[in-house]
Amino acid sequence: MDLQEHILMDFLREWIYTPPTFVVGVFAAIMIVTYVLIMTERFHKTLVAMGGAVTTVIAGKYFEIAYDWVPLVDAFLAWIQGDVPRLKPLLFTSEQVLTEMVDWQTIVIVISLVIITTAASKSGLFEYICVKVVKRSGGDLGRLFIYLCLLSFALTALIGNDSAFIVVSALTLTLTHAIGIDPRPYILGEVFVMNAAGASTLVGSFVNILVSARFNLDPGYFLSYVHFVALGAPFAVACSVIAVFVIRRAFKDEFLIPEESEIMVMKKRVLALDEYSLIEDVTLFRRISVLLILTVVGFIIAGSFNIPLYIVVALSAFAFLILSGVDPEKTLHEVDWGLVVFLVSIFIVVEGLHSTGLLESLGKTLGSLTAGNMPATIFLVMTLSGVLSGIMDNVSVTSALLYVMPPLSLNAMVLDKTVVWALIYGANSGASMTPIGGIPNLIAFSLLERDGRPVTWKSFIKFGVPLCIMFFLLGTGMLYVYATMLGWTSANLEFMLKITSEYNAIIGLETS
Repeated sequence: MDLQEHILMDFLREWIYTPPTFVVGVFAAIMIVTYVLIMTERFHKTLVAMGGAVTTVIAGKYFEIAYDWVPLVDAFLAWIQGDVPRLKPLLFTSEQVLTEMVDWQTIVIVISLVIITTAASKSGLFEYICVKVVKRSGGDLGRLFIYLCLLSFALTALIGNDSAFIVVSALTLTLTHAIGIDPRPYILGEVFVMNAAGASTLVGSFVNILVSARFNLDPGYFLSYVHFVALGAPFAVACSVIAVFVIRRAFKDEFLIPEESEIMVMKKRVLALDEYSLIEDVTLFRRISVLLILTVVGFIIAGSFNIPLYIVVALSAFAFLILSGVDPEKTLHEVDWGLVVFLVSIFIVVEGLHSTGLLESLGKTLGSLTAGNMPATIFLVMTLSGVLSGIMDNVSVTSALLYVMPPLSLNAMVLDKTVVWALIYGANSGASMTPIGGIPNLIAFSLLERDGRPVTWKSFIKFGVPLCIMFFLLGTGMLYVYATMLGWTSANLEFMLKITSEYNAIIGLETS
């Protein structure tokens, strides 16, 4: 076979494995409809995601049968060419749905973290910390606001922003009712701080868990617990400071107490709070505290010795079930299994579209817009992930964008670790853009509405959009400085060959 015939065979083999436009359109429509319904919240997001997953599986099975000739033709062309056939379907098989399309490492990590948080919450530890911090304010409303925001940041870094907000918001409403003040500035401040603080540690948000699990805590991507503290925490702190400043300035009249008598009354009410009454079992309290410390130490060790995160988290969850003294059956019953089903379903929907190659094409197009310009690439990724996270669930957004990032990085000629961290910054901070950007936002809206102090979309966005713009600009500058300091700015031939090889491995192409 001469060179021209060999090239022709290569072209034909590549062509038959290129999904037709109709096929791409079907899976794109499934994902778009699923994400739009999640965004509108007309139906429960888990139900919507399940519907999208079922539709993806049905469509995949149909196209598996309709295009079962593809591997046969490829085998014939490979025989003529004297090459090895691919022997794979056009898209995916039914067997691959649960074996390859679902990131089970992430699912194990999420379940384990929920078990840890659920078991730990039974001890009264988090409530004890909350009351202890609040009492230090001494009844000063401005100081109380700052302390609650600091508490929000610390608990987010420890147990994640979703769980932390449930604890802090309940305390905030109880406290504001007891003192007789408007809870809205405090709740809003906590929401913005917790969304920003999500980037501070590995377990700060489900976005971090998704990204870290996808790259198996690869030290080359700086995704260990220690690296999150080094690269994520400074950004989270800076964004939190901006949010606290903006909210405190906007609600400055709410923090004023004109009468000296009122100050004394408020101080008396705050200092009357008894944190020790929240501890029902001292032994359990101490045991949970030790287990939490050991869990954080385990995260650090896992990152230092390249141990898979799911192993450490699963062992920690097992230890909590056995040693915490909390009824294991009751703890498992309280796990948010709806979240688990939602994640599994989203993985299937995204993988379905990924199998068509559309997400890679999108990444190439976006990367070509900022080719060779690192700051522009960082800002593009942060803005894209941030805006999408602001109008829909940031977990869904991250799941899809993880497939867009490799080709985007390649075409932009920017190291993939830089792009991955821009995604982490953007998806976490962008959740503050609208009331539906994150779980804390949704919980806050519901709590304030039931409390008779509702916050409108307009008033939320009035704070959220300007804050997010500042976050994106700040994140671009900080990440560019980090990239320069850590030597991520190189774009030489060796780097291009490396990233091309990695990209080809991801999309399943043969490399010469």
